[in-house]
Amino acid sequence: MVTVDVVLQKNGWFGDGAWTYIVGSCSSDLTKMVSFANDLIYKAVDSLKETLNLNIIGNIIEKECKKNNFRVLKEGAGHGIGQSIHEEPQISFNGESESIPLQTGMVFTIEPVITNSTLPLEYDHYGTAYLDVDSYAVQFEHMVAVNDWGIEILTERKPFFK
Repeated sequence: MVTVDVVLQKNGWFGDGAWTYIVGSCSSDLTKMVSFANDLIYKAVDSLKETLNLNIIGNIIEKECKKNNFRVLKEGAGHGIGQSIHEEPQISFNGESESIPLQTGMVFTIEPVITNSTLPLEYDHYGTAYLDVDSYAVQFEHMVAVNDWGIEILTERKPFFK
């Protein structure tokens, strides 16, 4: 399994996205986890369309993780993005986000890191985070824009190959 996290800057504007891929064969549990993490972003976006409020993202992600025996890492957060890579608002994935109504022109990321570990992250002397042995972390990150015509996933794409 490999996660590719890409940040681009062009003409003073940033783009940000991440995708997790399975390389070769793996367990059905890992395949399920990767599928779940990918689908979770789309559930969060669908819930935004219904509530028009950013706080629903953390609620949906936490609820779905618990229901599927996964955990979202609390150390991560989504964020606004534009002329800086990390802008307001910060989007918590622990179900405790403040109420932030959607407004036309908002662009933000949804990027929960999903794990099957119940133990906290550990850090080495360089600040690199680690999970316990036999644990996995899966991440998908999408940029979402609120337009006059609705909510659009800017980083959605079709695979080049299968």
